[in-house]
Amino acid sequence: MTQEIEIVYRPLAGLKPRERNPKAHGQDQLERLVSSLTEFGWTRPLLIDAAGVLVAGHGTWEAAKLAHERGLRIPNHADPGVAPCRVLAHLTPEQVRAYVIADNRLSELGRWDDDLLAAELVDLQGLGLDIGTIGFNAADLEALCGDDAADDRKGGATGKTLAERFGVPPFTVLDARQGYWRARKAAWVAMGVHAEEGREHLPDTNVATDWMRRGSATGGSAFDPVLAELVFRWFTPTPTATVLDPFAGEATKGVVCAALGYDYTGVELRAEQVLANETQWGRVRDKLPPERLAQVQRDPLWLHGDSARIGEVLPGGRLYDLVFTSPPYYDLEIYSKQDKDGSAFETYDLFIEWYRDIFRQACERLKPNRFAVVKIGDVRDERGAYRNFLGDNIACFRDLGLHFYNEAALVTPVGSLALRAGKQFLASRKLGRGHQNVLVFFKGDPRKIKTEFPQEIEVGDADVDDPAA
Repeated sequence: MTQEIEIVYRPLAGLKPRERNPKAHGQDQLERLVSSLTEFGWTRPLLIDAAGVLVAGHGTWEAAKLAHERGLRIPNHADPGVAPCRVLAHLTPEQVRAYVIADNRLSELGRWDDDLLAAELVDLQGLGLDIGTIGFNAADLEALCGDDAADDRKGGATGKTLAERFGVPPFTVLDARQGYWRARKAAWVAMGVHAEEGREHLPDTNVATDWMRRGSATGGSAFDPVLAELVFRWFTPTPTATVLDPFAGEATKGVVCAALGYDYTGVELRAEQVLANETQWGRVRDKLPPERLAQVQRDPLWLHGDSARIGEVLPGGRLYDLVFTSPPYYDLEIYSKQDKDGSAFETYDLFIEWYRDIFRQACERLKPNRFAVVKIGDVRDERGAYRNFLGDNIACFRDLGLHFYNEAALVTPVGSLALRAGKQFLASRKLGRGHQNVLVFFKGDPRKIKTEFPQEIEVGDADVDDPAA
């Protein structure tokens, strides 16, 4: 007679994790397991040895403890303080150690049928199920449903994820909190890209003079090297394209551009910033491996001068394949007290007039059928209302004859926002701003993009030793 499998109930607090468990469970996974447990209940027992040490189910055990601590109900389980378990008394100690690995590894060897998985997720979402309870999110679903599935079925499949093909998924939400983004950023930082250099002695944000008490959000901005990398790879037509940055600022854009093999020219009003940028590039260049150094066609060129007179600063008649910049957000950060610095203008109207004229000059230097990309954030006036800097940017480029072609929200790590948001919201009902805007414009006929821009994008791996590979 076959012995029946017996289920026993043990207090969660009395169970012990296995010290040599090689499978780690991050907080994001645990939260999803909590959602699954409270949606579906206990569907399988924890596996333990005779001493109550876990063999399989470490993540579920942690999730069950979290659910118990939060007072959450588990549908098919009256007592949230205990867990259904099965004692693996038939296994030797050596078999137990092996099964700890086998339980995790064997499930990884299967593969998804992406078409069927996508269809099921869409159906379940349509029925009102939160697909987060089964371990997926909206980005996963978009990746499954939107990646040229028809072409892939015709034999053109790459076998790669969107992040592998494009560096990060080309969605309207660019999520700098994701692992693939953080890995690429860590690679650039390890190479020596540091946004703060040259900005150490800027005037205090929003208090450059007594008449500048605007009420804008506080805190400085640092350009993300991954965003710079993506813009160069996605919106330039050739591996040696020329890039014009009318508001150069700190070194990140220029360093990343040159390290990838592109030809960068940036205009910067502050001489000390130009010097800091050139110094940083020298250090990064020394770290580039020989195969990457061979692809550097020119050191990044930072020109000390006034973008409002850009024609007097740039080489005569030279045209560019991309205009890419992060302009000043009016008085959000005061870069200098010079009368030529738009961040120090006395009124927003004066700033916008100056701003539009600079982009008029820059876009005159942009070749036909090319992109212009700006990374911006909105700013508030002295009453706390947004100025609609976003809309003013769109109007600026459309008035210059460019198409408003793409927009994306760059979602940034929360950081200190979590400390400020509660107090700010109670006092003013202002939401904590956790994103910036990336606006993409096109000069020319969008129908020519397919013929003038590569149909395969070379992105390389997010390798700390060689971010530009």
